[in-house]
Amino acid sequence: MRTGLFLLAVAPLWAADGTAPLPALTGEEIFERLVEHNRSRELLMRGYSVERTYSAQNESGKKYAVEVVRMEFTAAGEKTFRLVSGSGSWMVRNLVFTRLRETETVAARGGDRKDSSIAPANYRLTPEGIEDIGGRPCYVVRAIPLHKNKYLFEGRIWVDAEDFAVARIEGHPAANPSFWTQRIEFVRAYGKYGNFWLPTKDYTVAHIRFYGRKILDIEHYDYVLRATPLTAVRVE
Repeated sequence: MRTGLFLLAVAPLWAADGTAPLPALTGEEIFERLVEHNRSRELLMRGYSVERTYSAQNESGKKYAVEVVRMEFTAAGEKTFRLVSGSGSWMVRNLVFTRLRETETVAARGGDRKDSSIAPANYRLTPEGIEDIGGRPCYVVRAIPLHKNKYLFEGRIWVDAEDFAVARIEGHPAANPSFWTQRIEFVRAYGKYGNFWLPTKDYTVAHIRFYGRKILDIEHYDYVLRATPLTAVRVE
């Protein structure tokens, strides 16, 4: 990677409390610390379960379908989903919600899991500055995919300056997922639960051929974490 040539052009980069400047890091240095954080997370995280609410609507707020599911994730990369409740369009629930979960299940395991990871083999990171999220300073980097892949994205990543965990992602898929979808733009927000950063919300706008602009929301809540040593912690 040649990200070492790109330096953050902000000096000094002051911490949120104003007491000490944040170091200016290259894209390569940020990536190294992000990978190190992810490796430590994998060693400590034994798995978790989370409640999710899926909602599809148009720009005026009219909802087409809603589903609540419980997702179980294991350290081996297995994801399983249990439907809790559902209402609205069967077509949206089957062709959108179910397909999304099927794709996520496949991407979480085996070679596809590696293909979708934020890793040097998949991305080049270019620093763009510093921004606060929820009172925490973050390094903002441009994520440039190194190859076309339906699991990769192009956009921006906010990396927490203390933990070097992903705090936010904005972007669009590196490859168009289907003929019917002309463009997808998404935002994923993360929150800190105990020692782990996990998704809190996904907001996706899809431009669908012949049907226009549709909005998909996914709320993540009620986490039950399993970490080393094997203890369970519930976080609402």
